[in-house]
Amino acid sequence: MIREVQKLREAGKNEDAERLQREIGEMQRRLAGPREGQRPGPPPDLRARIGHLRAAMENLRAAGLAEQAEQVGQQIERLLRELPPDVRERALAAGPPREGPPEVPAGLVGELRREIDRLRRESDEMRRMIGELREGQERLLRELAPRER
Repeated sequence: MIREVQKLREAGKNEDAERLQREIGEMQRRLAGPREGQRPGPPPDLRARIGHLRAAMENLRAAGLAEQAEQVGQQIERLLRELPPDVRERALAAGPPREGPPEVPAGLVGELRREIDRLRRESDEMRRMIGELREGQERLLRELAPRER
């Protein structure tokens, strides 16, 4: 896509180049995901740890080990007390980490498919051009071969 921006600029189509440059930036921002300051809840590793501890606490209670479940609950509370108040509130609300693959922003899959198709077309075009170059090279070698004798 960057080459396309360069081609558009070389062709004097600066408005189209700027539009495409903005689209590239937007796609990169969507692929990068939220910045560190925008993430909800505690850091991912701590969030996962709290989620696992909560699950362990529930399993211990289900197994009839209330005392051990209480100890795990106290450990969760200690971890939460170490967090800043705003992060602590989000951690309490967040619950265990979400299972499965991350959510994909709407429209991103279609954009990526279009980009893959474009890259395939460019790759096919380059293969065709390389084939033509090889044929031309072989033709030249055949033409030059009789002259060398």
